[in-house]
Amino acid sequence: MTVLPPLILDDAAWELPAHETALYAPRVHAHALVIPVINEGERIRGQLARIAAAGLPVDVVIADGGSSDGSLDPGFMAQVGVRAVLTKTGPGKLSAQLRMAYAWCLQQGYAGIVTIDGNGKDGVEAVAAMVARLEAGCDYVQGSRYLPGGAAENTPLERTIANRLVHAPMLSIAGRHWFTDTTNGFRAYSARYLTHPGVQPFRPVFSVYNLLFYLTVRAGQLGLRVAHVPVERRYPDDGKVPTKIGGFASKLALLAETFMAATGGYTPDSAVGRAGWLWPVAVLVALLAVLLAGVAAAPPYSPDSWALWELSQTVVGDFYRFTHWRSYASEGPWSASFGTPFATDNAGIAAALDPRAYVTDWWPAAQPTLADDPAAWAGKVAGNLGRLAYVAAGLALSPLGFVAAAFLALPAALARLCRTGLRGHGAPHAVLTVFAVLMAAMLAPQLLTGYVEQRYFSALVWTALLAAASFGIAASGALAQRRVFARGAGAVAVVAAAALALTAPRAGEAAAFDDPADVRTLKACLAGVSDARVLVIGDDLFAARAGAQGGIAAMMAPRNLAEGRLDAADARSFAATFKVTHVLAAGPAHADRARKTFAVTPVPGCPLALYRLAG
Repeated sequence: MTVLPPLILDDAAWELPAHETALYAPRVHAHALVIPVINEGERIRGQLARIAAAGLPVDVVIADGGSSDGSLDPGFMAQVGVRAVLTKTGPGKLSAQLRMAYAWCLQQGYAGIVTIDGNGKDGVEAVAAMVARLEAGCDYVQGSRYLPGGAAENTPLERTIANRLVHAPMLSIAGRHWFTDTTNGFRAYSARYLTHPGVQPFRPVFSVYNLLFYLTVRAGQLGLRVAHVPVERRYPDDGKVPTKIGGFASKLALLAETFMAATGGYTPDSAVGRAGWLWPVAVLVALLAVLLAGVAAAPPYSPDSWALWELSQTVVGDFYRFTHWRSYASEGPWSASFGTPFATDNAGIAAALDPRAYVTDWWPAAQPTLADDPAAWAGKVAGNLGRLAYVAAGLALSPLGFVAAAFLALPAALARLCRTGLRGHGAPHAVLTVFAVLMAAMLAPQLLTGYVEQRYFSALVWTALLAAASFGIAASGALAQRRVFARGAGAVAVVAAAALALTAPRAGEAAAFDDPADVRTLKACLAGVSDARVLVIGDDLFAARAGAQGGIAAMMAPRNLAEGRLDAADARSFAATFKVTHVLAAGPAHADRARKTFAVTPVPGCPLALYRLAG
């Protein structure tokens, strides 16, 4: 076989572990077979004997991790035709051994390298097929026991599941090429692949198993030729698995290395044009446009825009009250006697501390529509647009705003640090700490007063999404990984925003929402009464809807009144103080209590339990 002249290598930046070289034979073939081992005993000796008997078109190079079992004695190495034994004396495990051996082979001028484990599990006959693929112009050849012609005998079930369902799919997606057996160390690389400037495999970051995973994904990402060869892998019949991977911690570390490789954590920064920080901008635009449009162009009725509005009001306005409600407390018997540290309509903790619950009063103004009053509607929209700056300021000071700022700033800042060689390990934890502290402060009023409703969780979901993206970007060790995380977060947010847009109320649904039947019925029952002020007992949601959607001066009953813990005299005092003209009872029990408490008469012809107060 013709031996090609050695490549002109730029190996000045290669970082290799310290090692010793024992040379037993001259170079004969154009390709090398690298076998990593450490204390493999009779397994490696039997494997080397089979390789010698097969007459394979490769020079055998042993990458020893520091064996002490005598299996690699010089006499036997020369007998079975091993060309060289490289013994690592520096730090690192499998990937360090491979870096050492691959660099030596390239420096020796080999056109390609085949790698096979040294524990005797693999059939050596496929080496020739891999060399043939390299000679045909392939750059990466992966052996697979799951291809037709391959064999997988006595493979532990957990390894099969992890390989087929987790490892191979993850690396296939990242590598832009479908693989079936990515945990198999039986593979081959061309010298062109290993010396490609976008690969740079001779870096100390590759220490354990990560070099194998990285080289699996990088070839397809660079558009190099990838091929597969069926191989045989047989585990012992006695159930003993020859492996260096033991224990849950080792397997978890293996999964982490796989994830790092799949997300670009090992891709050299010099191969990445930019850190991808513009994607978070697109994320925020897609995320907030739908929500803030609802705040600007219409009353904040939707769960998402309403929650964002209230969060902004909570920060910029009175921290312990939602400013679009007027919360009252006084010396009256319906209010807390010890003062008002918090005020809300369903203060669970307050009710437990004092049986006379707090009062929340909501007197909303009627919302004009384009149909009935275009000028007023335009004024409302203009006013809402003016308030948008106020909302934006509130959002900027909320956890959502802080995390969004981190989402935008961290990729650019850390990209700069990365390019100068500085890596701040505290940044990811700082992101999560700030997020947790601010979210706790933001939710404290709701949690302390018992006022936590479903609509607030939407903002939490968005904030958590941004926090997770920020953490991932900050925790990434390479620009390529930051770009992957940013694009992934962008894709998720765009899909979520699209789902919001697709599920948003249509024109007919919005009309039905703005003019629901029950609110329309109440308005009909109050026709002709210009000064109606309705106390709703037992249905706080309807009280809110009657005000927001019907323009009715409706208020929620104090908790102690609704639960029958307020005596009749105090209840009548409450009604007089807030100038209540009508009482609407939800259900027979509340209706019976209203009749016994107040001097009322039913509103004639009204299908609701609506009563007019005497006087």
